[in-house]
Amino acid sequence: FGVGQSVGQGIVSAMGRWGLGINASENFMQTDAAINPGNSGGALIDARGNLIGINTAMLDESGATSVGISFAVPADIAMNSLKQIAEYGEIQRVWLGFSAAPTSEELAKNYGSHGLIVTGIEVGSPVESAGLRKDDVIIKFNNISLSESIIPVSNIHAVQNLVRTLKPGAEIHMKVMRNEKNLEIKATAAQRPTQTKT
Repeated sequence: FGVGQSVGQGIVSAMGRWGLGINASENFMQTDAAINPGNSGGALIDARGNLIGINTAMLDESGATSVGISFAVPADIAMNSLKQIAEYGEIQRVWLGFSAAPTSEELAKNYGSHGLIVTGIEVGSPVESAGLRKDDVIIKFNNISLSESIIPVSNIHAVQNLVRTLKPGAEIHMKVMRNEKNLEIKATAAQRPTQTKT
């Protein structure tokens, strides 16, 4: 707005906000401190001056100003990215190579369990090599049980948050249901392939 630096204050009203359409993998802090155009990348600090987040976006339905719902990337996630850039010169994004969706109530009845149903497998991916198949239902992902969730859609968020903390080479253990049988699948996470422009 051409007024120079500004400081706002407010409260953190929620953690772990996702599904906002800002990024493929989301885990935002929600605050009512105004984050206006130009504030992105600024520090979100607590009352003692400790960095707790990096201001990122605001809910903008008016098309002009903050409506009191803003989002910040938690400081630990931002610092993890910074450490990777310092160590490797880039952010190392883990690649497993599958897409999934929460099981519907009908599918859960058919399979006898809630979980994540595999909707796609990327060719040459770590999970393809490990034997994961389309239509498998993942009922456990490492230490996360996906079969008893009250809100099945939260399973995707839980798995995304876990994957975000992994490094290439990490082992992934999955328990899946296939044709009414439980199978154990172990995959090794890889670094996401670099997309080349043509």
